Amino acid sequence: MAHVVACLDVWAPAVREVVRRVASPAFDLRFAESYDADEQHAMAEQAEFLLPGWAAVTDSMLARAAKLRMIQKWGIGYDRIDVEAARRALDGVLAFLEGAQAWDAAAIGARLRDAAEELGQKPGDVFMLCRLAVTGRAITPPLFESMALIGREASLARLHAARALIEG
Repeated sequence: MAHVVACLDVWAPAVREVVRRVASPAFDLRFAESYDADEQHAMAEQAEFLLPGWAAVTDSMLARAAKLRMIQKWGIGYDRIDVEAARRALDGVLAFLEGAQAWDAAAIGARLRDAAEELGQKPGDVFMLCRLAVTGRAITPPLFESMALIGREASLARLHAARALIEG
């Protein structure tokens, strides 16, 4: 089953072709023809992933997006990620976090630092990967506090979803 990706920005045909060439075959890419709210909402309603580009992501759009797993605005792309290191890191992070008894900022931070040490990776690299997986953004409020507010179940679900995306 393909993952539906709604590309909400109105891109030129040449840009669409580049996106098709670099995207995984597991993605069913759907491109907006206009910035019309009805079209954008209908696309978001079917999508697991949004690539909005310059298009607005509105509350009314998100309210209809029941299948939505991630929004990728501008930021880090596949060319900046060591996929094998990301797989190892997410596997390690999930193992450490799933065993956590407490779910507060201090406990999450300790677990993520332990995971980075165990993996032999820099803590900042592991934190950034978690930040992208949990929030969909490279710049966020403090990671540990964000994960505590989002909650254990949702944070782990987002980390599992990120891991599934890079499954080889």
